[in-house]
Amino acid sequence: MYRYVEKAARGLRPAAPREITGSPRPRDECLALVEAPGRAILGLPIGHTEIMGNDAGVPFTYAEVRPYAVAESLDELRGPVHGALELPHELAWSGRRRFDLDDDYDRAAAYKIILEEGREEHFRRYLNGWLLRRYWREILPARQVRALWEGRFPELRRAG
Repeated sequence: MYRYVEKAARGLRPAAPREITGSPRPRDECLALVEAPGRAILGLPIGHTEIMGNDAGVPFTYAEVRPYAVAESLDELRGPVHGALELPHELAWSGRRRFDLDDDYDRAAAYKIILEEGREEHFRRYLNGWLLRRYWREILPARQVRALWEGRFPELRRAG
């Protein structure tokens, strides 16, 4: 099976097999993205079990290009410290919405969802600055989210 990945954030589109090989069928399971007709900028071999890598600096996943929000200040995060936390459907849209902040796993899972899916109003309402500093190493948000938050709040790198 041949896969083509669209890179809309960079204005790229999947190359048609004819643009890569001159025939309607791709050769050697090659992924190519083009900026303009006939100008392939990336060609990667892809198999069914291979991990698709990227040495060309082109974003590969949606997580690499989607916009994430970051709070203005950790002190403005005054969410609950203990007890049950019920997340709205707009944050926890794929399943579980109720978390116990006194349970390490639940707290990390809830904070990961809030950090990755939330906006500033969600951060102020559901995150607690003290808990975020204390358990930052256990939360494990997406790489891009971690980099953004640690870039704005260097104390998080040293936290935990």
